[in-house]
Amino acid sequence: MFCHAIDFLLPENTALHGEKVALGTYIMSFLHGIDFLEIKDVLLSYKLPVNYQQINIPQEILIKALSTAHKIRGDRRYTILRDGIKKTDAENILKKLEVI
Repeated sequence: MFCHAIDFLLPENTALHGEKVALGTYIMSFLHGIDFLEIKDVLLSYKLPVNYQQINIPQEILIKALSTAHKIRGDRRYTILRDGIKKTDAENILKKLEVI
């Protein structure tokens, strides 16, 4: 959902789908309470992006994508993002993870 939110908010982005999913995996691992630092280390070992500069997506888009991803699909699948994340919380999470 995070990746699709980025695509919706910034259709002209040139980041690969897998890069956006990888970054999303890092963020979601934090939200799920699993070892997000290990995920980050794996991403770095494969030279995958772990911040907005490496993926070339503006900070504001990543914040909005994280806070609005729950609205992307009309169905109500259960994901960690199902109930949404406040914009200020999304920004704080991305800062904590050094994504922005």
